[in-house]
Amino acid sequence: MNYLSKKNFGIPAMILASISVLLGYGLYAGNFALLWVTLAFAGIVYLFDFDEVVKASFRQSMLVAFYGWVVKLLVSILNTVLHWFSGASTSNTEAIRTIYKVFAKIVEVISDGVGFLFVLLFIVLLLAAIQGKVAKISLLNISGTAKKETAACPKCGEQVEKGAAFCPKCGNKME
Repeated sequence: MNYLSKKNFGIPAMILASISVLLGYGLYAGNFALLWVTLAFAGIVYLFDFDEVVKASFRQSMLVAFYGWVVKLLVSILNTVLHWFSGASTSNTEAIRTIYKVFAKIVEVISDGVGFLFVLLFIVLLLAAIQGKVAKISLLNISGTAKKETAACPKCGEQVEKGAAFCPKCGNKME
């Protein structure tokens, strides 16, 4: 049996897409031990030309993780600057220090809100991946896959890319 000729090595696309979203979330959350796993996963996905759903889910999750890290970095820089100004000089009056503390609290609340938004984005991506679809997130312009010719799966009726060995929804062997 030649496993290299089978699309996705016979693993349903929804499982691989879900793994790619979870890897993206792990990187966003700061688990850099997953970096090598993510790079290996990306190499396998693109080297063996996995389904477009898997590729698109991987791209989306990596972009959301990247944007999340950029936002985290900007908030961290802003917090550092506010902290530096609030305690930089002993000649500052208590009123000025209080203003800086209020700004720091506002930045903290915004940071928590944005962090919650990114977690919601990963949940949307994961739910779409579980359904075997690609989420359309137009806010970040990271949606969609290229249109390809499809055929209906004989078992579940799902539209499957022509040439695929297995259905990404049910795992049935395509004819």
